[in-house]
Amino acid sequence: MPTSVDEALRLLAEHGSHAAFLGGGTSWALRDSPQVETLIDLRALRLGVVERRDALVCIGATTTLEEARRSPHVSGLAGGILERAIGLVRTPAWRNQSTIAGWLLQETMADPIAPTLLVLGAAVVLQRGPRRKPERVPLEDRAQLEAPGLVLHVEIPDNHGWRFALESLSVTATDSPIAAIAVGVSQRDGRVAGARVASTGLGAHARRHAAVESQLQGAAWAAASYASAQRTLVDEITPASDTRASSAYRRHLASVLLARALRRAAAASIRGEV
Repeated sequence: MPTSVDEALRLLAEHGSHAAFLGGGTSWALRDSPQVETLIDLRALRLGVVERRDALVCIGATTTLEEARRSPHVSGLAGGILERAIGLVRTPAWRNQSTIAGWLLQETMADPIAPTLLVLGAAVVLQRGPRRKPERVPLEDRAQLEAPGLVLHVEIPDNHGWRFALESLSVTATDSPIAAIAVGVSQRDGRVAGARVASTGLGAHARRHAAVESQLQGAAWAAASYASAQRTLVDEITPASDTRASSAYRRHLASVLLARALRRAAAASIRGEV
């Protein structure tokens, strides 16, 4: 069992594609990877810490989702939207085992955590090799996250002055959402000064919606101004049909969830309550 980040990365380099890192183990329980013959246990690296560093909240790689959810640093962040998003994922038993780094390994990130972190402007800090300087990669840049390396932590800025909201609909409490939309907005003189919109369940991956964000920029807080943003979102998505919902239903749901999230964000207190 490695006791340092450099040692863990040396082991990964030594075994190449036949090795992988092991945190909580839930991502491996869901995968069939006959190529992997060696698991590198990360428990001794002390990466399971949630802490504040200046204007950032940092969630260590081996922190479980439930540990993150219960941390006062997370519950006090952006009105508690991330705490709520994590609480919507599966069961407490699963969240007590799954780590934040393991969650990042999911192919689609098809749960409410993904759009929430995207609108919060989260980034992943990882190290590519022994003695190399850690890199900061925005969460939305998935291509860079797929390259070999060891996740050290996820960092989330304070987002002072922003208001956030999350809307999600699932068939059951433990199911991935049919669709989930998170929004973040800042205002000036009764108008939207900045906007972030992200979704999951409406395409192959969780993603930001730049065209919708541009549509909201400068709009009045009034609900009537959301209609054009709703139309833009529906026009740009091509959700798949499955046993839980048709493509047409998901498009309708996306419009409804966006309007609800925007109304909740507009009505939030100055503290940014969700």
